[in-house]
Amino acid sequence: MGYSDLDPFRGEVKTPHLNWQVTKLRRQGAMVGLFEYNLPACYQALKQAGKLGKIKLVGFDENDVTLQGIKEGFVTGTIVQNPYQYGYQSVKVLKDIIEGKDNLDGRDYIDIVARKITKENVDAYWTKLKARAEGREQSSGLAPEAFPITAQNITTGNFAEVKRKLEQGADPNVFVFPKASALHWSCNLGRINIVRVLLTHGANPNVLNGKKMTALDVLVSTDQIGRASLDRMSAGRQTAIRALLEKAGGKRSLRKAPVPE
Repeated sequence: MGYSDLDPFRGEVKTPHLNWQVTKLRRQGAMVGLFEYNLPACYQALKQAGKLGKIKLVGFDENDVTLQGIKEGFVTGTIVQNPYQYGYQSVKVLKDIIEGKDNLDGRDYIDIVARKITKENVDAYWTKLKARAEGREQSSGLAPEAFPITAQNITTGNFAEVKRKLEQGADPNVFVFPKASALHWSCNLGRINIVRVLLTHGANPNVLNGKKMTALDVLVSTDQIGRASLDRMSAGRQTAIRALLEKAGGKRSLRKAPVPE
């Protein structure tokens, strides 16, 4: 794996070294741009060498070249920050402090989560980004972006936080781990109230995780560290969660439980 040789503070591309990487390194499988302007430089070097699509590209931030490369299929994806929410939430906190409000609801910090942009969601993301840049977001009725539900919210059983995020428009089908959705993780831990509120807000009970398991499969199967389902929760809790999933149309996808990794 290689990266573009750039001055991280000046953004100066050391083109000879970058071109040498692209043309001379035979086992180069991927190039990662750690700064916003790195990925476009890598993209251009691969394009000039005729190697677009032969070496994977992964970026950071939302340069137009990066987003276009994702649309074209030459860039695997990028991780983007949320500077709009940094500004929005900072001003909101200051306003609430002036008005004497407890704006953090007992939290020590506001978690503004980064997002993964791939070919599946790049069009929607880029459309919203352009609307913001052109000042059309509020006039077009686009509300401030909701904070996503996190694995920590579910692990700690923070029902109030999950409910608040859902009411503000958070995605009930979000994957809180690379291979597990919020519903999968809630079922794994026996979080009945969180399962209920996720389903109420439209979570799909038949979404598959990385092992091709539905939430119902996860509920009744041994987990990734070898704990049986009834070691993780009571039989009554498991029965209640199963009833919620089946009422929402949840089904089993596996004939037998998978072997834990």
